[in-house]
Amino acid sequence: MKRLLVVFAVLTLVFACKKGNDNPSEGKLTGITLSEHSIHVTVGGFHVLAVKFTPENASEGAITWVSSNPSVATVSDGIVSGIAPGKTEIFAKVGNLLDKCQVTVKGGSGGETSDDPSGETTEEPGDVSEDASTDPSEGSDDPSGGIDWDSMGHQGELIKVQYKGSSAQGTVGDYSYESYAHMIIPAFHVYSNGTFKAAWGESSHTHFAMGLNYGYSGPGVDPATHDFVLDYKYERPTPYQASKPVGLLIGAHGWTCNPFGEFFIVDDWGGAQENCSAGKVGNYVLDINATGGYTMDGEEYLIFHTQGQGPWPGLGFEGEHYDLLYAVRKTKRSFGTIHISEHLKALKQEYEGVLGNVTYVSFYCLATAGNGTIDVTYFDMHE
Repeated sequence: MKRLLVVFAVLTLVFACKKGNDNPSEGKLTGITLSEHSIHVTVGGFHVLAVKFTPENASEGAITWVSSNPSVATVSDGIVSGIAPGKTEIFAKVGNLLDKCQVTVKGGSGGETSDDPSGETTEEPGDVSEDASTDPSEGSDDPSGGIDWDSMGHQGELIKVQYKGSSAQGTVGDYSYESYAHMIIPAFHVYSNGTFKAAWGESSHTHFAMGLNYGYSGPGVDPATHDFVLDYKYERPTPYQASKPVGLLIGAHGWTCNPFGEFFIVDDWGGAQENCSAGKVGNYVLDINATGGYTMDGEEYLIFHTQGQGPWPGLGFEGEHYDLLYAVRKTKRSFGTIHISEHLKALKQEYEGVLGNVTYVSFYCLATAGNGTIDVTYFDMHE
């Protein structure tokens, strides 16, 4: 059953207080830059634009969005919606400063239905043997899990998330959401059923999370007695663009206490070499090799173990180092079910004495470079 969790801490505030307040004083805004300057959308489709401020530590002002031809495309808080075939320009303005993006809207028929001008498609789960066990540790005989992945979509109240400095957080429906964006202001729109869409510009760290929060200071909940399950489907309407080999990780993420630790269950990744193997993800992101592996949710996951850097006062951790574990799926996917508690059990079997009670668990999109968009159209996290 889903639980409305009203006790939540701000992961993003921790970035500011982790090792003291090292943010420079705010300066006068001298320029704004959109995350993209030429996009394609379909009639009935959308694309989200983010804004970056210059200087990076400038105090932000209210952004005014305008479409030069709203009969072709409209814009609201960075979300560009295709209305009819044609071309228009989208302007973002703060005071006397502005930037613009060229928009081409294509018809929704004749095969032009993708918001991705490259024509690339997201990878779906591979076939699973009919003889496979339904035990999540051994895979599933039904890759869909009996779920109609197109049945949800964006439903309920829309919240256009407002950032305070670099962070944003709140609750929506049964979930808590949070985001952190280093030196940019992304677009983050969430719905009361937990789905969301977001876009970001070039940044050394931007993340978006939707999930369950039990209070970072503990005592947390035991994953052995709480069966955390995440069902998700998402699209990347535009290709992720970054010079890093891998700068985008998508999947499940969480923090634990007693002992303090952090984990990522990575189902998809992006970057200049986003078609690389799962083993290369660990090489590129962590500069280490896999230390083990296990089979879960119909595929093998490789384990990468490293040490995270503390302290994290906002999470109740004052130490210098803690265990940080990544489990990377060997074949990428853009929808499916992650049996999080089963993954944690497998990780603990490989590394005894790591990862305690769960204090926070979420669907997570992390970008450490580049710009991109994500549209989460199915989301259900429960225990």
